[in-house]
Parts: sequence; structure tokens; C-alpha cells
Amino acid sequence: MYWSIIKRSFKYQLCLLTWVLFSPNSFSQLTFSPYSYDGFGEVVRAYNVRNLSMGGVGLANPSIYSTGLQNPALLPYTKFTQFDVGVTGELKKLESSSGSQGYNSAGLQHFSLNFPISKKLTSQVSLSPYSVVNFSTAEQSRVDGTATFSEAIYSGSGGISQMAFSNGFQIFKNGFVGFTVKRFFGSIERESQAKLQGSTGRYILSLFERDNYSGFGFDAGLFFKKKVKDNFNVNFGLVFTPEAKLKVKAFKAQKRLNVFSSEALSEDTTLVDNKSYVMLPSKLALATSFEINNKLFFELDYINEGWANSKDDETADLYRNTSSYRFGVEYIPDYTSASSYWKRVAYRGGVSYDEFPGKTLNKFVDDFSVSAGIGFPVAKGLSSINLAFRYGFVNPNDSKLMKETYLTCSLGVSINSSWFLKRKIN
Repeated sequence: MYWSIIKRSFKYQLCLLTWVLFSPNSFSQLTFSPYSYDGFGEVVRAYNVRNLSMGGVGLANPSIYSTGLQNPALLPYTKFTQFDVGVTGELKKLESSSGSQGYNSAGLQHFSLNFPISKKLTSQVSLSPYSVVNFSTAEQSRVDGTATFSEAIYSGSGGISQMAFSNGFQIFKNGFVGFTVKRFFGSIERESQAKLQGSTGRYILSLFERDNYSGFGFDAGLFFKKKVKDNFNVNFGLVFTPEAKLKVKAFKAQKRLNVFSSEALSEDTTLVDNKSYVMLPSKLALATSFEINNKLFFELDYINEGWANSKDDETADLYRNTSSYRFGVEYIPDYTSASSYWKRVAYRGGVSYDEFPGKTLNKFVDDFSVSAGIGFPVAKGLSSINLAFRYGFVNPNDSKLMKETYLTCSLGVSINSSWFLKRKIN
């Protein structure tokens, strides 16, 4: 009976894992933002729903039930085979001087599979987005010196995903190290269309661009735990990511389309499989956290990314090195309580502040958000269902740029099981 349940659970999770792996567009619908227009798009942090509900912290957040994706040095805390998957839905309002409009989107947040190799070594495979491109804008104007009107439409979709293989080691009682090897892949498509009304009739000029990205990256992490006194621990976490070089294959085509039938009146492929390289920035992340009575947990994270340092002289002034600040808290009244289910529930909250790396209309913008969530224990407390809500805004303080206000709701499932442990029969 026991083994049949385990096998059936494994089959269901394997089917879900396969569906995730072969759904390349699942991540591209995570968000809709005009600020994903340039470069790689909007960078998405790799964290699970538990981390999201705590403002995105997770560099020094040890748990035997949920280790997250941010610091591979935390993996040895996993004592079970662990499958974690999350989905996110978003409601967003865009405002400008000309009006406002609402959008909604949804997509996969992440998935990961942890499996202990020994008491001091745990491995993880995971899939999560690195960046997302999803935008569509339009504007209409008169062509100077003519009676012709032009409507310009700009759209884009896609993004870069990262498949990661991580290992965490316990090197002494309270010291841990870890490393991650990441495979980046994905494509970003952008199209610019101009609809013209002239004496020769109506037609559409279209410029289509597609960039395919591939490459490898690396993370190295440290974690140290210090017992100050009974029921009070101080933790320290660090993750360093060196620059990563990605290969880009570019395709460009120009078309002249019939406005009524979208039939191509003329077409010119200007670029096919043109190869170039781009750099992802280096990153340094630091964190400290506090555990009190196995009930109350606080964490503060700081992250610095060298976007300007990774660009050439011609584009460096369009980017800046960014800083991010996050604070999160988790409270579990009594995780061992047998009399009250609600005392075993985890209550979470947090705040975050992130700087965007690229300029929009020669201006930099920042993102501020608050989050809250709850974790429901299931399966005798070994597994959990997690909910997270995040409210935030991107306020450029410039009337020419759009203000974003958003609300996200995330659902995560963390399943812990002893798949690879041998049963002992007396």
C-alpha cells in the first residue's frame, strides 16, 4: 500500500514535470510591462512562493521543508526528496498623461526537484525564468509635410529561461557551501509596424526581429549558522554570480503588407542567423537572518548587479549598476502543535525595493512592493500549500513615462517524500 501510493505520486509529479519542461511559452506570460521593451526584457528573480510572500528573501532562510532557489548552500537542510512548483497571476494598471488601461497575465513561476545524496550532500534541478518580454503599445501621428497619418504599433514576447543543476555541501557543523551550473536558453521576438494612409492606398510596413539566446552561467553560495543562545540563532548567507556570456542568433525581416488581408506585398530578409554575444552581469548577494524560538524568523537581503560594468563603452551610459533591498518575516505559533492546526500554519510578510537597470526615455525607474502570504501544512506537516500576495508600483516620477501598479497572487505546492530511502524490515 505504501509503495503504491509513492509510485502513484511519483507518476503524477513526473507528468507535471514533463508538461512544464515542454511548455516554452509558460514563463513569457508572467507579466505585461512596457519596461520589458529593451534588451533582455524585465528580469525575474528566481524564488519560490514562500520566498515571494516574504518580500523575496531567501539567501539565509534554512528549512528542512523548503530550501528555495536562491542559495545552493542551503540545500543540505533538505532531508526529503522535495518537489516544488508555483504559478502566478497578475493584475496590472498602466497610467500615463493620456489615460489608463488594465491588463492581466498568468504563468508558471518555477519548479524544482531536490534529492538528498547523503547526510551532507543534496542536489537540485530547477527551471525558472531569467527574463520576460511581453508588451504592446501604439501611437498615431501625422507625417510631417503631408496629409498622411501613421499609426505605429510595437509588440514583443518571449524571454530567457534558466535550467539549473545545484549541489550543496555541509563542510562542518554550522557551515555550508554550494554551487549552481545554469543553462540559459530562449528567444525574444519584437515587431514594429507602421500603418500608412496615402494616395497609393493603405498598407503596413513591418520589421520583425527574433533573437535566440543560449549559454551557461555559474553561482557559488555560502551559509553559516551561529547559535547565540538557546532558541536564538543568527544566520549569514552569500551568493556570488560571475558574468555570463550568451550567444545570440539574430533574424530580421522587413515586409510590406496589405492592411486588409495581411498578405505580403513584398518581403526582404535582411539578416539570417547572424551570431553575436552579450553579457549577463555579475551579482553579489548578502543576507543576514534571525531565528527565535523556532517560531519567529527575520531576514534582510542586499543584492548588487553590475549591469553597467557588463556593457561596452557605447551602451554603458544606458545602464546602471543596480541595488535591491528586501526584508521578510515568518511566524509559526507552534509547528509541533497537535491540538490546533492553525498553530502550525506559517504567516509571512515582507517588503522589497528594486532598481531597474536600463533607461527608458533617458530615465531610470524603480520598483517598490509589499507582500504577504500564508503556508498551510499538509501530509502530517511534511508538505505545504503556499499562497502569496504582492502589491507594488513602478513610479518613474516623469509624466512622459507610464506608471505601473500591480497586484500578483501566487500559489505554490511543496511536496516532501522519502522516495529514495530504503525501508527496513524487521
